Amino acid sequence: GRLKKLDVSENNLTGKSFASVINKLTECEINLSRLNLASCKLMPLLGAGDFVNSLEEYFKSGNKLRFLVLPVLEECFMNKVKDLWKDSWECLGEIEEDSENMTFSVKQI
Repeated sequence: GRLKKLDVSENNLTGKSFASVINKLTECEINLSRLNLASCKLMPLLGAGDFVNSLEEYFKSGNKLRFLVLPVLEECFMNKVKDLWKDSWECLGEIEEDSENMTFSVKQI
């Protein structure tokens, strides 16, 4: 079987480290349905741009996450992820935000 869910929440990895993971998923054509990076405190501080760029490439390769949790990033990066989500899921995409994390999901039909 193939990897479908990845939960690395509350990790001390940087955005650059997560970018490497996403790049490898793209390279190996692994289509995750769920990615949870909640409360990863270092991600917004180190390499958030690298992570967002790798996520964009992941989506461009035809992979579509159905559930994504990210720690809140700088506004420019969050806006890019929001746009990616809206472009991928259109009216089915939902976005929720609290003080620490943003949750991207797909409406159940």
